[in-house]
Parts: sequence; C-alpha cells; structure tokens
Amino acid sequence: MDSLATPLLSSSTTFTFVYDRPLKCIATRYYTLELEKKSGRRNRGLTLLFAGGIGLSMWNYSFFPSHDQETWQPVIQEIFRLSSLPTSAVHVHSAWVIERPNHGDAALLNAGILKEHYTELFRNWQYATAVKTFLVSELLSPVEKSNIVGIGFSGGGGALCVVHFNTIVLHTKRARVLCHELLNKEGKSAVAIRMLILLESPHVGPEAFSHFKVLYPFLRKANMRRPKHWKSIEDAMSWFSRHPPWNSFHPAILQIISDTYFVPDPSHPGHITTKTTAEQETAAFVDDGNVFQTLPYLRTVLHTLPVHLVLGSMRDFWCDIQV
Repeated sequence: MDSLATPLLSSSTTFTFVYDRPLKCIATRYYTLELEKKSGRRNRGLTLLFAGGIGLSMWNYSFFPSHDQETWQPVIQEIFRLSSLPTSAVHVHSAWVIERPNHGDAALLNAGILKEHYTELFRNWQYATAVKTFLVSELLSPVEKSNIVGIGFSGGGGALCVVHFNTIVLHTKRARVLCHELLNKEGKSAVAIRMLILLESPHVGPEAFSHFKVLYPFLRKANMRRPKHWKSIEDAMSWFSRHPPWNSFHPAILQIISDTYFVPDPSHPGHITTKTTAEQETAAFVDDGNVFQTLPYLRTVLHTLPVHLVLGSMRDFWCDIQV
C-alpha cells in the first residue's frame, strides 16, 4: 500500500442519541488537506460514511472482537490515495466512521448503562438511530451533506438501510421527547444517502429469523468461552495471531488492534481486556428480528438508489444472494 502525499488526519466528536434511552456515540472524521482543497474547488467531492458490523468467525463457532472504528483506517487511506491520483474520476472530500455505541471507546463511555440495560440484547436499530442522529446534526458541513455514500459492513449495512428508509420507531414517549430535546429538529428527515455499498451484509429476509434464533444460544455459549483477559498486550496479540481469523489479518490491522483495542481489566488487576466486551459483542449480534426487515425495504428502491453488494471470495457464513 503506497503512502499518501499528505498524511491522513482525523478528529473525533462525541454526541448523544436516543432510541429507548440516551447513549453516547463517537463519530471520527478522516481527511487530508490535499483532498479537501481538491474537492472544495469542485464542490462535489464524496463524503464516505462507514458503518461497522459484528465480527463473526464460523471456525469453531467462535466470535472475535468486533471491528472498532480504527480498523477502517487502512481502507480509508487506500481510498484517499486512489482519489488523489491525477487520473481519478472520483474525489473524496472526507470519510466519517460512526462507532457502534457498545463498541470500543463508545462502549467505555456507555459502560454503566450497557451493563444495566443491554447485557442480553443491543438492537441494530440502536446503531441506526445513532447514525441518523449524526446525519441530522451539524457535524457535517454543507459540502459533506451534499454527496454522501454509505458503506456498511455486515450489520452496519442493515443499519444504513434502516436510516435510508427512515423506519426507526422510538420505543417510548419519553425517548421521543428526549430525542426532540437533544436534536431540536423534530420532523426533519436525515440527510439523503446517495449510494449504498454493502460489504458482506446480511442479504436475508424475515424468513431467516427462525434459523438465527436457533443459532444464537450456541454462539452465546461459544463466545463466553473465549479468553477475556491477558497479562499484557503482547500476550493478547500472541493469542490472536495464532487463532483464525486473526492469523490471516493484514499486518496493518493487527497493529491497530494492538494499539487501540485494549484497556486495563478492573476485575483482574495487572491484566488487560478488550474495550468491547464479549458480552456486548454477543448482545449486538443477537437481534429481535428488525434487521431482517431491511431486505424487503431494499428491494423497493433498487430501481432508484444505486446499491452495490460486495461479497468475499470465501463463502463461510451468508447464504445465496436473495434479490
């Protein structure tokens, strides 16, 4: 991977959203000064909006730590490099990554409320609500709002579909009041997403939910058997690098994991653990069925909304495509 002519810069912002109760979320903006100048002159640069998913390995039915926002950096850097080429017809203004509220640094901010209310289930619609709150906020500049491309990995793709179709239903009257107080934008719809790129997203409909409900208990048990604390980052990375799928990860991703994924473990003094707990990984993967409604919604707009579905060469989880 070639380096950029100018370095990749970033800045993070914390905001509050409400689905059923207030939670914190982190949005990180990636950009380069070179590309900002180029897209500013054209006033038509793309804004990339990344939504992450839940990592799942079918090897031994074990979960692995979910991709926190930092692991998008090598992908973003390569996109920016390609965009900076003189021959490129695509110009990227900036890239935003929205952290899942129960992942990474956002999970640390929400640790107390996650432990109290979301040990069993953390709906994908929570994440979709966070993304929608971000879109109607003032965090995006007018130029950024004008040409947004949503890029979702796994369940992140489902969250972007929910945002696009404006199907979020806040659970309680109190949540609606809080949402209005926090946004002060009642009745305002989210900024339009002009294109969707779905990476390994769950292209299955409601009929698949019964099969997933059978799978959930086995995955929950397997996930809780995974090691959760280590004496050092070196010990943790030694374990990860010897087990699939981490042993096939790009070195740049492994370095990011080493640099950003771990915190001291308060329940085991002298040890470290992951920012995203195994409990929250499981709670985020288990769903109440709402995420499976996105495929029927998607079918209704394929003739008007450009949608690209990208699948890996190894079919180790998802079934055949349904369109």
